[in-house]
Amino acid sequence: MPRFKAAWLLLFGCTVLEAYRSSMSLNWCAEQPVCDYRRPHVRIEQPGFRRRIRGRMTLADDGGDKPQPSPLQEVSSRACRDSSMDRRTLLLPALFFACSSSLLRPLEALAQPPRTVMWPPFAPTSGYSRDGPPWGRKFRAPTGTGTGEQGVRRAVSDLVSKDYKTAGALLRLAFHDAISRDTESGEGGANGSILWELGRQENYGLYGAVDVLEPIHSMGGLSWADTIAVAGSQAVTSSGGPYIQVQLGREDAKVPDPQNLTRPVGKCDEALVAGGGRDCRGVAEKTIPGAGLNSDGLRNFFGRFGFSDEEVVALMGGHTIGRFSSLLGVPKECLRNLGDRWLECLPLGERLPFTKDPDSFTNSYYKYLLLWYDRSITPGDAHFLPSDVVIVVDDAFRRHVQAFADDEKLFFRTFEKAYTRLVSIGA
Repeated sequence: MPRFKAAWLLLFGCTVLEAYRSSMSLNWCAEQPVCDYRRPHVRIEQPGFRRRIRGRMTLADDGGDKPQPSPLQEVSSRACRDSSMDRRTLLLPALFFACSSSLLRPLEALAQPPRTVMWPPFAPTSGYSRDGPPWGRKFRAPTGTGTGEQGVRRAVSDLVSKDYKTAGALLRLAFHDAISRDTESGEGGANGSILWELGRQENYGLYGAVDVLEPIHSMGGLSWADTIAVAGSQAVTSSGGPYIQVQLGREDAKVPDPQNLTRPVGKCDEALVAGGGRDCRGVAEKTIPGAGLNSDGLRNFFGRFGFSDEEVVALMGGHTIGRFSSLLGVPKECLRNLGDRWLECLPLGERLPFTKDPDSFTNSYYKYLLLWYDRSITPGDAHFLPSDVVIVVDDAFRRHVQAFADDEKLFFRTFEKAYTRLVSIGA
């Protein structure tokens, strides 16, 4: 900043010197050619050209290049000096002070080291900007005003009681923040980096969850990573699920987690696609599992963290609360180029619940999956993604789906264990 202050003083000094020089030019009005104010680079020296100086009119005669005093009123050198002072001494400093802040701001930004964070150029809420959330740039928890984990839990419980739809969003926020780890490079995990990843397609719709957590984080005295993990746990509890103890002490990241895996896990199967195509649904390529993964893809993705089949099925049970953005209601012209227009198209689609009761954490998700598998489900009772369906189509996964559908307490115990491992990734 000292160098910018020096530049500011240098510019100010140049402006003052220019004003002083102008004030000493007594014959400026009479000796300088006239310039078109709309085109400053064009010199106008034509007969009969009129110009105003502090309300006085001068008229160039028909035969000379030098302006002559108007017959209506004599223009003295004193008037010319005063007018030059009026134009140069007052106008230039005024313009300088008006523009100095806007000129120095981009200069200061250029002098800063390049940012490694990613923030979307769009902002659904007014509190966001291109440079990141104003409350998350330093990633420093407030001191002296925090109320700890229990304060966060009470605030989240009160929030969910007022709007049950918030529970699914908070649980999804915790999952996406924790699971985005590249085990090959050792980067990512439950570190609060989701704040810098909200512009990614897979994180669409999580702005609102971050927005409602901001005041809770401000008063909680916890890191963003801990706040998100505790909020996801309490969202489950407030929706009727088990109480999940969360170990604290996570540090906040200052850069986004990787979006793609350094080394994809799995291989494409060319034998299952007619016409020589490739079926790559079993390949895990990103740090967030895609909705189109098949059973092999789910195992390849979660197996990197040591999750068992039972724990994978339990984590998928988080879909018992919440909704997803479907393509129902999206115009055809938008669907034709969905890859490039996803941000524009998805808000046009209908928000569908996974189960008939999307605001209660129960084992109904598994019961509806079994009904779908038996082709006995009532249309409209449940809506599933391809990754939901594969856990009931695969024989090994379906065994756990059946067990959780029969025993809700078993589901709760397994989910509690899996969630605890989830929010400990990279911590």
